[in-house]
Amino acid sequence: MKFIIEVEDFYLDEESQLAPALTEHIKNTVVHKISESIKDRVEKQITMEVKARVEESMYRLIQSYVSDTVATGTIQSPKNRNEQILLSDYIKHVFENNTGWGSPEETIKKQAKIFGDQMKQRLPSICIFNSCQFER
Repeated sequence: MKFIIEVEDFYLDEESQLAPALTEHIKNTVVHKISESIKDRVEKQITMEVKARVEESMYRLIQSYVSDTVATGTIQSPKNRNEQILLSDYIKHVFENNTGWGSPEETIKKQAKIFGDQMKQRLPSICIFNSCQFER
């Protein structure tokens, strides 16, 4: 198999125009890369500065809100924004709403009864294995 490639030397006639075009292209490419690099650095610096200031502002706002809540012992009611309720009532409200339990006391008693029944069922089998003597 044989390939024949013909190359014309047309660019040699325009060599005087090639050098300025090439230098102009190189200049444009370098300027574009430098401007992109500067743009990225400036955006990162701005983002870091804004983030730092927002975090500082949020920290002060949260600290003042927590201090006020602890000092007064009250918090905004989740049902009525104009009403203040005791912190203990708010915690009870959140606990009851998030767990699905109507009354924590009833649930604890129910869980204790279930645990006690399970332990009573295990006790005879443990005593048989260890040959325990006990009265029922």
